[in-house]
Amino acid sequence: MLEAKGVSTAVVSMPITELFDEQPQEYKDKVLGKGMRVSIEAASTYGWHKYTGPDGMNFGIDSFGVSSNITDAYNHFGLTAEIMAPKIEAALK
Repeated sequence: MLEAKGVSTAVVSMPITELFDEQPQEYKDKVLGKGMRVSIEAASTYGWHKYTGPDGMNFGIDSFGVSSNITDAYNHFGLTAEIMAPKIEAALK
């Protein structure tokens, strides 16, 4: 959705943060790129601020209490492209 609106994006999968943390800073900067960083985690956002920085955005689940199918749960927590993309666009302006 962001690319379609001319917002350059890159996706980095980081299933093991400890291995990433062991890499040289030059490598980490190259992988994460410049510009605003956004984390999307279908669990807690805890720890992702380390990678997104003070100006980044973190989408995730930081509360309890929803029992639902996955589609409704992702909508509830704002973990859909339709919910996240406009928030990212707004933050870039």
